[in-house]
Amino acid sequence: MDLRTIGLIGSGLLLVVMAWMTLSIMRQADSTVTQRVRTVLRERLGGLRLARMLARRGISQESYIEQTPPDEAKAQLSACEGCAAVVQCESALASELPLRDIAFCANAAALEALTHHSDTVAANDEPPADQRRLVACGAHP
Repeated sequence: MDLRTIGLIGSGLLLVVMAWMTLSIMRQADSTVTQRVRTVLRERLGGLRLARMLARRGISQESYIEQTPPDEAKAQLSACEGCAAVVQCESALASELPLRDIAFCANAAALEALTHHSDTVAANDEPPADQRRLVACGAHP
């Protein structure tokens, strides 16, 4: 190999290493920023009816914050803060009945999607019915 080829290969490797380092730093910075944003969202959520609505729907605040993209969560929190259906929401949350019809809620579609996602995850975590029966009896599948 001549010196020119070695120089080109070295330059290419240097460029790849610099790009990799830059992307790593950017990813770490983005992760740090995202975590700060999620912390602020978590604090903001705590005082809203949306937090109580999530709890009534069986969704933890933590899973909501982690599963919902920050921009969507901000919009949903803002919708809750500016809610025009406060009386209906408070009445629904005060009731002992299951929350079935929440069409009055500006976040109804998002809550339905999260509830469906939580149900799907829970169903996927359970063993099939025949294995549950065997395990419950102490037998091995």
